[in-house]
Amino acid sequence: MCVLGIFLSIGIIYGLGFFLETLIFGRRRKTSFYEVLYLGYGLGTGVLAFGSLLLARLGVSLTRNVYLIFFFPLALVGFFILIKIRISSKDVSQSADKFQRFNLWEWAFLLIILLSVMVIAANALIGPLTSWDARAIWGLKGKFIYYEKTMYSPSFLDPEYVHLHSEYPLLIPFLESFFSAIIENWNEGAIKIIFLLFYVSLIFAVYSAQRKIFPRFHSLMFTSMLALLACYQKYAGSGDVDVPLSFYYTIGAIYLLAWMRQGGIRRLLVSSLFIGFGVFTKNEGLALAGILAFVLIIFCLLSLKNMSKSRWLAVLVFLAFLGIIVTPWFLTRHILPKRFDEDYPSRVRLRIIREGSGRVPEILNRILREFLRLENWGLFWPLGLLSVILACKVKLKRPEKYLLLILGLHISLYIFIYMITPWPLQELMKITLSRLLMHLVPLCLILFSGLFFKAWQSICIGPRNQYDRAIIFWRFGRWAREKMRNLVWLLNKA
Repeated sequence: MCVLGIFLSIGIIYGLGFFLETLIFGRRRKTSFYEVLYLGYGLGTGVLAFGSLLLARLGVSLTRNVYLIFFFPLALVGFFILIKIRISSKDVSQSADKFQRFNLWEWAFLLIILLSVMVIAANALIGPLTSWDARAIWGLKGKFIYYEKTMYSPSFLDPEYVHLHSEYPLLIPFLESFFSAIIENWNEGAIKIIFLLFYVSLIFAVYSAQRKIFPRFHSLMFTSMLALLACYQKYAGSGDVDVPLSFYYTIGAIYLLAWMRQGGIRRLLVSSLFIGFGVFTKNEGLALAGILAFVLIIFCLLSLKNMSKSRWLAVLVFLAFLGIIVTPWFLTRHILPKRFDEDYPSRVRLRIIREGSGRVPEILNRILREFLRLENWGLFWPLGLLSVILACKVKLKRPEKYLLLILGLHISLYIFIYMITPWPLQELMKITLSRLLMHLVPLCLILFSGLFFKAWQSICIGPRNQYDRAIIFWRFGRWAREKMRNLVWLLNKA
């Protein structure tokens, strides 16, 4: 029964996602298999969590029968529409004809990704929720909802029943409660399948975003770099919510950048949905939503001459849907017990910022040292730096510039948070810095992938013969060594 419940739970999530995909894009949109899957999982989990919140708000008890009555029919419709579209599509046979066999290197990269997923799957399925946050914050709230069939109970509303983080978002607890209700048991090994699928969906999203622009070999190579990162191996199957937040934030940014490049109100609608789901996942999601909204506004102001009525309408839809999604959570959060140990908005004061500015050298030093921790990141950050160095003389296009702006604002935000935090800086950065960097790693990887590809093209495709290429490699190697020597000197000086 547990196994059947697991398959039923996963099927309801994907079915809801496929149903919402069809509502947004219609039946004629051409999407890759990977895009259908990661959008289906992201939209399904978000809709399920928000639907559970609204049902609880209406006083409906969150039982197994309630989930089946409200969500199962929509999931069936979603699967029916998806199958009908795939069968009737004329592109299936064409795509099969265009398929090219994998070469040896592509098989190697694919094997790396599969082995990484298998390691995380073993970690997820064998043991219970492992980290303190996974058990004491998200898992505890999920248990409350599962056993009491609502969040409107003393466990949430009575200050004597809750721990310090009473106002944390509830998307993951609602998903854990839903999973447990369907399998009719609180089984942490089964619940952690949710987090495994978030990781797999993130892999699909990063690969699909690259594959739309770059060759398959290049896309698989950089995707395998993400799969190999020890941080994701450690946290993806633990029950922490940093990978889910990375997933929602990454897709929100990808579709925002796609809208900047190609337009289309539907892309911006998907972006707003995923950004809103990120707000409902973790507190940092609200700040990240602010960054993406700010970048969107900057783009519009700098592109006034090219902004048509349809583009302005898309921006209004983005802001409207983002507001509609986050409003139910803010209304719910308002009734939860207030704790002020992490009330960061109240600390945005000139005096605190001025005092915190003295922490900046230590913060930057610890971030640089974190970049060089091979046990967490391997060669990811050094290779990223190499990509930046390679692309110093490559002209960036507009979406790439805005992606760079997003990442710059993202890291600046976390530096600012460390400046004003009431917690001891050394202890806080020791336990949080790795997880916070995980939020921006997928977008960093996409940027590094694009820079590396452009630099490689300029080196290998531009010259007419092998002699010209050899001279370019030699000159470029000398220039790169000089830049790296200067960088090492600056780091030693810092």
